[in-house]
Amino acid sequence: MQDIFFQLWKGTGSYREGRGSLGAWLAVVARNRAIDSLRRKKPTDSVEDVVLPAKTDLASESERNLMIEKVRVVMKGLTPEQQSLVELAFFEGMSHSEIAAKTGDALGTVKTRIRTALMTLRKGVQGDAGLTFRLAHSGGRSHTACVAGIDGRGVGRSAGACGGV
Repeated sequence: MQDIFFQLWKGTGSYREGRGSLGAWLAVVARNRAIDSLRRKKPTDSVEDVVLPAKTDLASESERNLMIEKVRVVMKGLTPEQQSLVELAFFEGMSHSEIAAKTGDALGTVKTRIRTALMTLRKGVQGDAGLTFRLAHSGGRSHTACVAGIDGRGVGRSAGACGGV
């Protein structure tokens, strides 16, 4: 601040009354002096050392995208009946009874096709050791399938057995 007043004392001839008010001229002089001061300073941190925080975890996002792609590929390998039943159960949130009523299939048939589809999905994504595949939806029903939680006999474990959803 002292530097600005000293500069003004030495250079009072630079003020032109017809170009604006004295207050505006003082503000511009102070602003320009502050910018000059900042430009003269050398940066203390190297550009390589500066780490910018990211709101997303790119590693987990990449894993998630890889898993989604695997599921899409395996879903294409399912029969059309299995595909539609899995979509109705897990993406539209319908119960097995509602699916049976909508499709006209027997309840046991619906359950068997969904179980077989989930076992196929599990085998398709099981190439990654320890990777858990979950399908979940909102809507109040607990249609959560933990594909890693279905054993070879087709018996499913609860979502809690797979770490919860």
